[in-house]
Amino acid sequence: MRLAHAYSLAMPRPLLPPLRRTSWLAGLLAVMLLLHGCGATTATTPDEKKSQEASGQAVLSDLEPRLAAWRALPPEQREERGRAFGPEFESDLKALTGSSAQNKLLLWLADWRWQYAGGVGVDECLDRLEASKFPQVKAWGQRMRVLWMLRNGDIRQARPTAQDLVNRIPEFQPLLNLVALHETIGHAPPRTAGQNLTGGPMDPAAGRSARYLVYIFIDVLNRETLYVLRQWLLEAMNPGYQEQLRVVLVTSESPPLAIEGKIRELPGLSYLDVLWAPPAGTAGEAPGADWTSAWRLSPNQLVQVVLGPPPARLILAVPFEPQELRVLLPPPAAAH
Repeated sequence: MRLAHAYSLAMPRPLLPPLRRTSWLAGLLAVMLLLHGCGATTATTPDEKKSQEASGQAVLSDLEPRLAAWRALPPEQREERGRAFGPEFESDLKALTGSSAQNKLLLWLADWRWQYAGGVGVDECLDRLEASKFPQVKAWGQRMRVLWMLRNGDIRQARPTAQDLVNRIPEFQPLLNLVALHETIGHAPPRTAGQNLTGGPMDPAAGRSARYLVYIFIDVLNRETLYVLRQWLLEAMNPGYQEQLRVVLVTSESPPLAIEGKIRELPGLSYLDVLWAPPAGTAGEAPGADWTSAWRLSPNQLVQVVLGPPPARLILAVPFEPQELRVLLPPPAAAH
């Protein structure tokens, strides 16, 4: 199950849950309910418009309850079931062209194509959203555009788009923070203050010898975020990395004893450091805000950062998915 980008980002509540980028398809159901009735139409007569809207509402009345039920599933069950929505989105979009309902389908389809179709056709959906006459629709399309730029390494173009969006809608600040984090790629990471609950070094970036470290910042460990952590640990267990990939969970969840109980069923705990920074305001301790500001994070912003080899570690990537690390694996042996 891909949980991003997003895939990854804390969003203005109650619009989206603070999950990774790739939980968007689930989160967009809630978002687009707020966009109901927004959309450019091409009807030339009142009767045509009324017919288009009626058709669109009939489709959504059938689709939305099923999407809501899918969104409520545990994360491990969403992957394959989500895959089945693509053909339906494609077909419904054709039927809804000209109705306000097409805006929902365009966002859902763009996210689906990102997750399940390797990104083919995402730009087409975003271009159509950009042409919308309705500011709220356009804003959500632009937000996805920024994430798509970051995913494809176009960080320079992502910043002005994100800055313009935040200037108009301050609640999108986490998006600009994510751009700033991507801009640190190639630079030394900030030191992350905290206590290592697994008994390892207090500063894993300096104290661990593993060639690559993945820092995962999670404010609260719940069903969704634990699933994210699980996927990264499963990736680290791949023997192709030759035990040179290690995961560092950074969290300020309290009490720290509860963290032990929540992670004990996860695989690959020997590949995990748990760096605990007390919540902001704890007397006598470095507050969690120290590392959130150092890494340019917003509250509840779930992101991953890959650090390169010691001793002078650099930030190598801000990936959306564990699979992105597989460029580090040796190439497959040539067939004879």
